[in-house]
Amino acid sequence: DYADTVERIKAYGGYVVVQDSYTRGPDFKKLIADLPAPKLALNSAGGDSATEIARILAPGGTMVTYGNSSKDHLKLPASLFLLNDVKLRGFNLQQWVENHTRQEREEMINKLAGMIGEKEQGEFFCFFFSSS
Repeated sequence: DYADTVERIKAYGGYVVVQDSYTRGPDFKKLIADLPAPKLALNSAGGDSATEIARILAPGGTMVTYGNSSKDHLKLPASLFLLNDVKLRGFNLQQWVENHTRQEREEMINKLAGMIGEKEQGEFFCFFFSSS
C-alpha cells in the first residue's frame, strides 16, 4: 500500500516522498525549491525515473543504481556530467554480501542504522521515489 510505504520512508528520515510521475511537473520544483539539492540518489527504477532523479542532484552528486524495475535504459543528458560533474555507480547486493564477512555486513548495518538515527541533525537527507 502506497500510504504505508510513504509513512515508513518518512519514519526513516525521508523528507519528500512522491510518485516518480510527480517529479516531471512544476509542482515538484516548487516543493523542493527551499531544500538543499541531494548529494546522493538511489535509483531502483531506471528509465525516465532515473533521469529525473539525476537532474535534481547537487553538483558533484552521485546516483547509485541498484535495480532496474522499469526494464528501461538509463537516459541521462551529457550536461549532467559536463556541467554538474554527476557520478554514476552500480551496486549489486548479492555480490556485496558474497564478498564481505558476516562481521563486515553487521558493521555496515549498524553504520546505516546510525545514519538514519542522525536524521534530526540534518546530516541524513534523502529523496525517495516510488514507481507508479
